[in-house]
Order: sequence, then structure tokens, then C-alpha cells
Amino acid sequence: TAISFTPGTAGSSPGCAWLRMPGVESLRPQRKMITMRPAQSLSANVAFHNQHPGAVDARGELVAGLSRDAKSINPKYFYDRRGSELFDQITRLPEYYPSRTEADILRRNRDEIARCCGSRCVLIEPGSGSSEKIRLLLDAVRPGAYVPLDISADFLHQSALQLGAEFP
Repeated sequence: TAISFTPGTAGSSPGCAWLRMPGVESLRPQRKMITMRPAQSLSANVAFHNQHPGAVDARGELVAGLSRDAKSINPKYFYDRRGSELFDQITRLPEYYPSRTEADILRRNRDEIARCCGSRCVLIEPGSGSSEKIRLLLDAVRPGAYVPLDISADFLHQSALQLGAEFP
């Protein structure tokens, strides 16, 4: 995935949302990497870019994967809105420790992370999902823009709107 510092350009993620933080002047454009489709403005501080690659032969891809000796299905088929909601529920189970461990690491190190990032950085989160863990950093880091990326455009759309309302 390639990300540019120019709102309006980003990588190959199906969904990319820009959350402009209050009190921070616009970011200066830097090197343009990949031109995005036009943004959909979701609110005063959230712009959404749907970078889904377009129609694919899903049936053919699934049949090919299931016809192999070692059966496989591309994980992208698991992460529509419902799949993302289910995964979010899984991350809250007591047996699923990675999310709690990551949140603890972020909580304990947020001030140092903020110092390393500097003021008005562009904070990019691949696989942002519900953007739960980033909430632990946003007040400390105070980025010029937060760019969550996720395979599920619908789920990202919903999460970006919620986050935009929490950080107007």
C-alpha cells in the first residue's frame, strides 16, 4: 500500500478515510503516489475514498481456490461489513489476547509515540477496523491527519464517521 501526504491520494486499500484534526492547518502536498477516486465528504472533518479494485470474477476465484489440493479462500471474502463486525467481536473475547496486549503497549507508550511522531504528523493505520486502539493515541499524538485503511469499505465508512464525531 502506498500512501501520500496529499489528501486525495492514497494506496491500494479498498477503503481509506481522512480524518482532519481540529486546529491543524492543511498538510502540504508531497510526492503523489497513486491518484484516488474522488472523495466523498462524510462530515466536516471526514473524507472517504473508496479504493476497491472493482469487479473481479469472485466465483472463478473461489472455485479455483476450492479446486486445489490444499483448499483456500482469499481472506478478502471474510471482511465485508458483517465479517468485520464478527472479527471485532472476536477481538473482545478473553481468549483473544493480541488486541488487549496491543492496547496495553499503546497505553503505556503513548507519550513516547507522540514525541517520536512530532506535531502534525500523518498517522496511518493499516487494518484499522473499528479504530478502537487508535483512540488511545489521538489525544497524545495530535496528528495533522489520521488515515485509517481497511479492506472493508463499509465497515471503515461507519468507523470513520464515529471517530469523526468523537474528534470534531
